[in-house]
Amino acid sequence: MGRKKVFVEIPKELVQAFVTAWNKLNHNRYNEGLQAHEINRGWCYQFALVMKKVYKNRCTIYTNRCHAWVKMNGLFYDSDHREGTDDRWEIDNSHDEPRHVTMGECEEYWNKNGSSGEVRWDVIEHAIELYKR
Repeated sequence: MGRKKVFVEIPKELVQAFVTAWNKLNHNRYNEGLQAHEINRGWCYQFALVMKKVYKNRCTIYTNRCHAWVKMNGLFYDSDHREGTDDRWEIDNSHDEPRHVTMGECEEYWNKNGSSGEVRWDVIEHAIELYKR
């Protein structure tokens, strides 16, 4: 008998905390008006790191050249798939093979290749602080 998948939904409050933190700590910089529906258009790796820090060992970061997301309890999650999906192609339909990465590997890759700039640990920590309030 197989293990039953445990359903986890990423709270909308976590998504909003990231948006609020990003906008607050990036005033007078590019993309000041980030909206929740835009996270997967350049901020996916930043949000994947938020999820990893919140869910710790319960989730694994996956990335390829185009996108970053997490896997938890057999389901894939990003800011647009808060309820999770078992179909990786719903998360990322590129033909670039995803790989499991550590937080450090995620940071290293996306610091060089991310469209929202280097990983902003100050934003990530502030988002988590806002979420936990």
